[in-house]
Amino acid sequence: MLFLCFESCKSDVLKSHTLSPEEDAYFEDYDSPKYKWSYIDRSGKLLFNPIYDNCRDFIEGKAVVNFEGKWGIIDKKNRPIIPFLYKELSPLDHNNLAIAKTFTDKYLIINNNNDTLHQLAYTEVYAFSEGRARCKSKTGWGYINSRAKKVIPTEYQSVRDFKNNHAVVTRHNKNGLIDGDGNYILPLEFDQILHHDNKYISASKNNTWGLYDNAGKLILPMEYSFLGKPNDGKILAKKEGNTFIIDLTSKSKTKVNKKIVQYAGHGLWIFQELDKFGLCNIKEEVITPKLYPIIYKYQEGKAVYNAGLDQWGYLNADGTELTPPIFPLNWSFENGYGRVIIDRGIGFIDTHGQQVIPGMFREVKNFKENVARVQVFR
Repeated sequence: MLFLCFESCKSDVLKSHTLSPEEDAYFEDYDSPKYKWSYIDRSGKLLFNPIYDNCRDFIEGKAVVNFEGKWGIIDKKNRPIIPFLYKELSPLDHNNLAIAKTFTDKYLIINNNNDTLHQLAYTEVYAFSEGRARCKSKTGWGYINSRAKKVIPTEYQSVRDFKNNHAVVTRHNKNGLIDGDGNYILPLEFDQILHHDNKYISASKNNTWGLYDNAGKLILPMEYSFLGKPNDGKILAKKEGNTFIIDLTSKSKTKVNKKIVQYAGHGLWIFQELDKFGLCNIKEEVITPKLYPIIYKYQEGKAVYNAGLDQWGYLNADGTELTPPIFPLNWSFENGYGRVIIDRGIGFIDTHGQQVIPGMFREVKNFKENVARVQVFR
């Protein structure tokens, strides 16, 4: 019955369309993958048969997927929202708008009914981010809004997506930071700008780094040879050969003697001894019983570690091993599950180290909205 339903749904929903000359040229070089994609729920059950060449994560119940080389959008019951027509397609944003690219290389703004709201005269357009879409014209990069109005002129060498109403822009190889109206928060004079979150921005000039707040106020002066990513109100900093942990509230500095390389989370720091790594607290007290070739940052209370060739496992927040190094490869925990290679396939374990989904997939992505993308051996 499932097979009959699938075939019926496929014939009704995933209809072939007559190819244009541009599509003919595109599909001359298109190779549909042997192994198809679908989605699983948290028990490992497929939502529907694997039929897609590629797919993206679900966002508010909708996902961009590729069927036989053409992109469209479906819901979690595999019902079409946007038909399979496009060469490229962005996710629908919170206003149910998407950027679509046709096989004639024209960009459109469409809605969730696949109505074309605007045809765009740009050579490149990216997905909406906070109501702004990056666009490129003959003069450079800028931004348009959902009504296709150019809200920030196309005059930059490059631009990045907006994040917390800020975006990094580049002109003449110098970077600045603008707000959603194009006003400068940081001027176009920096070699690098890293926008960490809604609190901090690090920037460099002439190989020295400083730290700013979200309003562009300088917090740490431009005098450091290295600044890490701010976490839990602290930041790793290096100056004149010395390493410090700086409290961003009190601005107090704690000089450290160990070769600390990164904040790990849970008040712990990754340090290096020769060619191996361990975990210590801010007092430099070592909490890992041994050192490892690789330790990654904590995510959801677990840290990925490596103990040698094809020997991967997880550490608990106290530095003990959640699992021995039994996996050929593993990934950071996300939404309660850790992605691991098991039995020549990819599956998941839970926070107790127990297998919850067998390693039966060729490729798997992390869970989003309680479903995960999977490429199936079939």
